[in-house]
Formats: sequence, structure tokens, C-alpha cells
Amino acid sequence: MSATSPSRRGLVLFAVLVIVGSAVLVATTVVFLVGGEVAGGANEREVLRVRAAGLSAVQAVAARLASQRSSLLEGGTPLIDGELVLWESGDETATARLVPLDAAGATLVAENAKIPLTGASLESLVATGAIDESLAGRLLALRDGGPKLGSVDALAQARGGADGLTPVELFGPLDRLAASLSVDPRERRDQALEARVGTGDGTVPVRDLLTALSYEPPLRADGSPRLRLDVEWTDDHRGGVDAALGSGSSVALEAAMKEGEPTLGSLFAAWRVKHAEPKEWHAFLDGVTLGDGPVEGRIDVMRASAEALRALPGITREIAERIVREREGLPSDARRSIAWLAERSILTPDECAALVERATTRSVLWRVRVVATITRAKEIGPRPGVVFEAVIDCSEARPRIAALRDFTGIDTVAAMLLSAPPRDASEEATSPSADANESGDLGDIERLLDLDETADDAEMDVEEESSTVEPGGSPAVDVPGAMPVPARRGAGRWRPAR
Repeated sequence: MSATSPSRRGLVLFAVLVIVGSAVLVATTVVFLVGGEVAGGANEREVLRVRAAGLSAVQAVAARLASQRSSLLEGGTPLIDGELVLWESGDETATARLVPLDAAGATLVAENAKIPLTGASLESLVATGAIDESLAGRLLALRDGGPKLGSVDALAQARGGADGLTPVELFGPLDRLAASLSVDPRERRDQALEARVGTGDGTVPVRDLLTALSYEPPLRADGSPRLRLDVEWTDDHRGGVDAALGSGSSVALEAAMKEGEPTLGSLFAAWRVKHAEPKEWHAFLDGVTLGDGPVEGRIDVMRASAEALRALPGITREIAERIVREREGLPSDARRSIAWLAERSILTPDECAALVERATTRSVLWRVRVVATITRAKEIGPRPGVVFEAVIDCSEARPRIAALRDFTGIDTVAAMLLSAPPRDASEEATSPSADANESGDLGDIERLLDLDETADDAEMDVEEESSTVEPGGSPAVDVPGAMPVPARRGAGRWRPAR
């Protein structure tokens, strides 16, 4: 047998090396793929854990608000620590921090202290002094241009032939928005101080002035049901009315109920003929109602800003500022109703009576924004967190999450808008948001902010997309209890409240 030629042996050796190299390459690729899958899975689990911590933070705030519900019904303001420990396990700690919601640095904001969007008029909006006639007209066109809005943030989208609000009109100066979510407490404090001393631009963001969620339960300050006047007038009912409102009240109110279409204002007018002293009015204003549903569209005069107060009829700038000054030291018994405005001669009795259906002295809907993070003892620097904003409804014994929004990334978007360079003339011809730095338009990053409120879409799936719960609806999220983790769909999106 002839010996194998050197060239053939070299070819065989080369083939073997190719096969071995290919096997090593395949094995290495598999190792990298498996490693990538493991790392990706670990990262996804970490994201879900942080988001779960954020949702737990919302539930924790809701539970603390629920524990103060009796105080809220009496006209009190809740107190919640600025930082909450959610859990501690070994070297791992999950914490939540409340961050400011408005220019004044408030971490809890009463929705009832804002102007109800549904009942706002052009005159009332202009009367605030914070909205000019042009913007007021655009707001009303957006409100009336389609189905009922479930959130003020939906005003960012054009409809009804009107342009949507810019981020600056909606949120205010973008540097303040970014600073409110800063991890540096000094930066947040400086922004709040600037707003208090009036060194800002003096504007009031629409988001701080208007609300689409404004109602209160038909309950007295002590938590008992209010006396309904639109029921059958039996002898027992007449006796109950006289016992609660004074002898002879049933005769006047029963007669007033039979005249046309009675309102709480007309009934109060009939009743106060024999009860002219404002100190007597608390019994009526705190004690009676029409219907069994929540009372909607009232402004909380105990917490509303001076601008929001001026939306009420008869409230001038001077009167609004006096209300803000004198309400701070008001005793608890005077907080039962707006009668204190007449008792202290801030308003005349007739002016106060005109606000019976427009004003209240308490809030049971509170907005909060929380930043949740998970830290480990040996790590240097904070881990990325999540930001959730929620409106918590304490009108019932068990609180509901009436609206929930993923706010993660809004500070980044604001920073991008602030640093975006002006576009050239050719781009201005094709884009209305040529200068995001000045106009605040979203431009190319609109998809990141994603402020479109799906409640505007008449064909939406309510079960999947609704971001709010109508008054009297079934609980959105009960506390305590497990809350499912919603899927993320972009920064600044209102999440379903389930």
C-alpha cells in the first residue's frame, strides 16, 4: 500500500481543524445565547419586581389614606410620611418616596380642590386670572369635542377642531417637572421654594387647576348617610326631617319639593326663610341630599388655590385671598359646611347661599405620585426606579384606585424637550413643533410621552383601556389585596385601574 501523500495529510488536518473550530464556534454561540437569555430573564424579573414595588407603594398610600377617612369626611387633610419602607429582606430594601405634584411642592393634592372640567364655563375659567380667553375657549372646545374625558391629560390631544395643549400648558415649566422627580432633595426643595416666593413665571398649569375627577359621598361629617329629600314623605320621614333640621322644616321642604324641578339650592332657599342665621346652616348643608349617588362638581374651599376659588360665582381676588388666609385656623366644627364663609362675613348670606351646589369643605379624592426603588446593601448608587401617579378615592370604607398612571420616564422626556435644538426653516414648514424648547410641543418624541387618553375613543374596550372609574362604580383596586402588574406601553400612559 502506498504511503499517503503529504498534501493529502495536510488537507485532512485542515478539514479536522475546520470541524473542530466550527464546533467550538457553535458551542460558544450557544453559551452566549444562553447567557443572554438568562441575563434578559433576570433583567425582566428585576423590572417586574420594581414595578410591583411601585404598585405596592400606591396601595400603601391608599391604606394610610383609608385609616384617616373619618378625618377626611370632617374636612381634614391627610398626613403621610414622605418616605415609606415597603419591605426588607436580607440586604435588600424596597422603598417609596412621595414626590411633588405641583409647583408649590405638595405631595398630596386634593382633586376636589380643582375646578371640575365638566361644569366649567368660559367666564369661570377666565375669572381665575390664570387662563386667558383664548386658552379657555380651546379647553372648552377640547372638552366638548367628543366623548366625556376621563382625565385632564387627554386635553393634550387635538379634537373638536381645537389644538391639543402643549406639555408646558398642561404640566407647567418642564424644568420644574424634571426637578420634581429628581433624586436630589435639595433640587426639589429649591423648586418648591421658588414657586412659593413667586420667582417663577406666574402661570398655573392646567393640570394644577382643572380636574375630571370631582365628587364626594352623600355622607355627613360623622360618616352617617345624609337625609334624602327626594323620597316618599311619610310621617316618619317628616319627623326625621324636623328632628334633624328644626321644627317646621318638613312643611317648607315638602312644599318646595312639589314645585317644578327642585334643586338643593332651591330647597335651601325655602328652608332658610326661617333659618336666616348662618350658624344654623350647617345642619342643612351637611345633613341633606338629593338622590343616593355621589355629589359631583363641587370645589373644596378649604384646599383650593386662590385661582381655583375665583372660578366660583361672587369670589373676587380679594375674597379668594381672604379665604386662603382665614381657613388655616378654622375649628373642626366650622369645617362641616361652607356656612363659615357667611359666619365670618367673608361673603354675604346671599352670596354664600349661591354656592350651595358649587362648593364643599372636604376632599375624598387625593392624587399622589410615588417613586419606588429597590436597593441592596453592597451596591453603590441607587438603582433605577419606577414612578406611578394615582388618584385614590376614599369615598367608601375601602379605598379605590380611581386612576393609575405610569409616570416613569417623564423627567427624561422633559429633559429631552428642554435640550432639543431649534429646527431649521425647512423643518418648520413641515412640523408645527419647530422649537420644543420654547413652545413645549412634543414633536418627534410625542410617542414617548404618549398622553393620548383612550377614553376619547368611542370604540375602546372599557375593560382593557379605561383609566378611570365613574363615581359609584365597582372598586377598581381594593386595599388591601393583590394588584396585578400592568404591561408597560410607554412613558406617561394612563394605566387601567383594575
